[in-house]
Amino acid sequence: MDEKRKLAALYRRLSKEDIKGSAEDESRSIINQGLLLKEYAKLHGYEVFKEYTDDDYSGLYQDRPGFEELIHDAESKKFDIVIAKSQARFTRNMEHMEHYLHYLFPLWGIRFIGIVDGADTAIASNKKSRQINGLTNEWYSEDLSANVKAGLRASAKQGKVVSGFVPYGYIKDPEDRSHLIRDPETAPIVQRIFTMYLEGTGTYRIAQALTEEGILTPLLYKREQGLYANPKGQSTARISSISGHWSPCSINNMLREYMYTGAVVRHRQEKASYKHRKVVSVPKEDWIVVEDIHEPIVSKEDFQRVQEIRAGKVQRRDRDRPHPFAGKVFCGLCGDRMRKVKGRYQRADGVTTTKQWLRCVTAVATKKQECDNMLTSYQTVELSVLQEFERIIALLNHEDYKIMQQQLRERMERVPEQSELLRKKYVETVKSLKYVEEAITNIYLDKVSGKISEDEFYIIKDNLIHRQVDLAAEKQSLEERIRQKKAEEVNGENHAFEVQSMIRQFLKRKRITFAMAQVLIKRIDVFRPTEHPEVRVVVTWNF
Repeated sequence: MDEKRKLAALYRRLSKEDIKGSAEDESRSIINQGLLLKEYAKLHGYEVFKEYTDDDYSGLYQDRPGFEELIHDAESKKFDIVIAKSQARFTRNMEHMEHYLHYLFPLWGIRFIGIVDGADTAIASNKKSRQINGLTNEWYSEDLSANVKAGLRASAKQGKVVSGFVPYGYIKDPEDRSHLIRDPETAPIVQRIFTMYLEGTGTYRIAQALTEEGILTPLLYKREQGLYANPKGQSTARISSISGHWSPCSINNMLREYMYTGAVVRHRQEKASYKHRKVVSVPKEDWIVVEDIHEPIVSKEDFQRVQEIRAGKVQRRDRDRPHPFAGKVFCGLCGDRMRKVKGRYQRADGVTTTKQWLRCVTAVATKKQECDNMLTSYQTVELSVLQEFERIIALLNHEDYKIMQQQLRERMERVPEQSELLRKKYVETVKSLKYVEEAITNIYLDKVSGKISEDEFYIIKDNLIHRQVDLAAEKQSLEERIRQKKAEEVNGENHAFEVQSMIRQFLKRKRITFAMAQVLIKRIDVFRPTEHPEVRVVVTWNF
């Protein structure tokens, strides 16, 4: 084919990162790109096959409608040349640049031309310039992403709510859209959900009660208020919410929402990389939490208690209230959980009655092959716990108990100091990890510019990758240790008050409720070996 009759595909793109002025300026920029491309094609005698346009799409990603259509037509060899204003208009991703410009396009017999930066795959000596431009374009996107993140973090640390997400129970303050205020219609519902759960009602029963009372789900309520009008694309997890039925999943999500305590919580998720759309969860210790920004719906003490109950993974077979020690009873022989069941038996007088039992999960699953702690009277365990608790209360004024409490206070006072040392080590590890990541990028640039050979590049890269893996593992370990220390600090601050409160309640009621057990009891181990039919109960207290 004659050079002047070659077919050219014109590609133009504009994204938010390129917008400098108004929407009119944006439109003109897309139009101006088209005029520039057509003028270039005409000047060089190329026949325009088609124009491909992506308006408001980032150059970092491939999932652009115009770009995808262009690649599809290129693979079908419908044209000979791709012309863009610059290489950056085509892609800002170094990997994509190498993949298309230096691998697929030559394979398909297609030439790429960037007008303003002189990129031209027909010129062999132009390759290094294209690679350096590719790195520069990628660095620009990386810097832009970092600046955007920095701006969002700054607003987050000030306790501002800049996203569209507002937890059910709150609305945005009409006088300050970055501040939340309680919604008088839904805040009482949130309070009720937390209260019901603390009293032992399961999430299924809470959802059922709200549905039966005709209370709108969070999604339907927002739609009714005109805050959410397009349910298209919602996940299957929200189908019940759209149909008007509350789901246990929705209740669970609300029970773990820390913003109900009056705090603003940000940075729970982030992009895995500025080069990818994938969003990953951020460890809790890295969340940005600013306390006491708006009026709380739930007290911090109640919220913490709810999390402890949820962590206990209490099973509610009847989807009603659990027994007081649910999630706390373990088999003293094998260590597995023991669950409460009801059974009928015939008394000596011939009367059939119902009795409550605790049975080991392993004993049931293995038919007593691995554990023979099959059935233990629930009433026996309950009585043992009550007697032990009454004995503990009698020791409250004993000198040994006071010494024990003093030792506990001293241990808790050392926790903040230990946490600070861990945080400093974490910061150093993160800096080292960032240094290694930058070093990997730099040696790639040294390889491209010819400062180091390819063999040297791979030797250095392998060493850096090993160091990167070690630092990443150390960072993860420190994150877990910091999380544990933070939990110790939180629990230590409120624990004494909660224990005293529950003891006062017990003295009034003379029985242990589910809420009391969650505060006072860590675990209950039940021993009932075959050779010793009597039951032995060991209670581990939280104080």
